[in-house]
Amino acid sequence: MGKKSGKNELAKVDPVYVLGLDANGKPRGARFSELKDNIASAAMDMNCRVLIEGMRALGFEPLLSHNLQAPIIVTFRMPADPKFQFQEFYDRLKDRGYVIYPGKLTVADSFRIGCIGRLYPDHMRGALGAIRDILGDMGVTSLKAAA
Repeated sequence: MGKKSGKNELAKVDPVYVLGLDANGKPRGARFSELKDNIASAAMDMNCRVLIEGMRALGFEPLLSHNLQAPIIVTFRMPADPKFQFQEFYDRLKDRGYVIYPGKLTVADSFRIGCIGRLYPDHMRGALGAIRDILGDMGVTSLKAAA
C-alpha cells in the first residue's frame, strides 16, 4: 500500500473522465453509453411522473397502477362524460402540435400518451395545458372513467 496523502482522493478524479468524455469533450466508449442510457431513462421517468401527476390533477385515471407503469407510454381511461368525444379531443390536440394514440385494449376504453423521444418535462406541461384548455372548450365537466 502506498503512503496516504491525507487529501480526498475524489478530488484527484478528472471530472471529464467521470462524465464519460475524453479531454476534447467527445464520448469515450461504454462508460459514456451507460451514462447516456441512465440520463435518458431518468428523463423518461421524469416525463412520465409529470404527465401522470398532471393528468390525475385534471381528473383522468391511469389504467395501470404505479408499480406496473413503464415510463415509455401511459394509458389513461376514457372519460364517461358524454361531451368527451375522443376524435374531437384527438384532432384539437393534434392542431396544437400534440399527438396522442387511441387505446387498443379490450379491457377498457382508453387512450395513450407517449413520454419518450426528444421530450422534456416542459413539453409534458405544455400538453397538460392544452388538454385542460381543450376539455374546457368541449364542455367536459367530469373525467371519471366509465365503470
